[in-house]
Amino acid sequence: MKNELLSIGEAAKLKQVSAKSLRYYETIGILKPAYVDPSSGYRYYSPNQMIDLDVILTCIELGIPLKSLTDHKTNRGSLNLKELLISGRDTALANIRRAEDSLMRINSCIDEITEQEILRHKDAPYTRCLAKRHIFISPWKERKFSVKSYTKAMAELYRTAEESGATPLYFQGFTIASSGNELKTNAYVEVGRMTHTAPKEPFMQRTLPKCENLGFRIEGQSITECMNKAFSHIENNPGLYSITEVWDSELPENVYVVEVLREVNN
Repeated sequence: MKNELLSIGEAAKLKQVSAKSLRYYETIGILKPAYVDPSSGYRYYSPNQMIDLDVILTCIELGIPLKSLTDHKTNRGSLNLKELLISGRDTALANIRRAEDSLMRINSCIDEITEQEILRHKDAPYTRCLAKRHIFISPWKERKFSVKSYTKAMAELYRTAEESGATPLYFQGFTIASSGNELKTNAYVEVGRMTHTAPKEPFMQRTLPKCENLGFRIEGQSITECMNKAFSHIENNPGLYSITEVWDSELPENVYVVEVLREVNN
């Protein structure tokens, strides 16, 4: 039987791990040698334990804590492979979802930066068509723009979107319905996908249809300066608006830009 076993060195070489790692797996109880030579203390592993080792290495790749693998053992002390693989699959799917969310954020940001590189050189007002978008909103009750209130509102929107299972992107600002005498204002964060889980009040999720807009950019030395100019313009010009912080790779560090868009059919 011993002739069929793999020495610790052979097992380590076969699976491209160190003998030290195999000893650690033994110490924490997730891969005990099939045989330990009583005279030399040398460890030996059976061929079928290589499957267990493959699963352990897969768990390491997925970021599953090794010590948690002891929760997936049979009464005989060996790893419960089915239970462990199901757990690994769930972790892999969660990792895929996070990677997809990251790619969604990156791609949308690249697209917007590219668009702003074009709009920067256009005379205002310019025409811009926005595709259908999904947003999370919360009522903005401040009479004036406040950086601290705005920052807090954005943080709460991002957190609420994530808790609801949506994917917040990097676009944020305000949606405003101006009647000339009154402004109905909501802070908003764009999300990459909607969720079937309704957010807790006062937060809401909305889908904005594809629409044509007239737009212009406002530059300033602070976000407060830009927002106040945008609000002042909207107060005097009724319509449906959005104010969005601009991602522009050409901006100096001390310059802020917001984009003001008004739906052309309003």
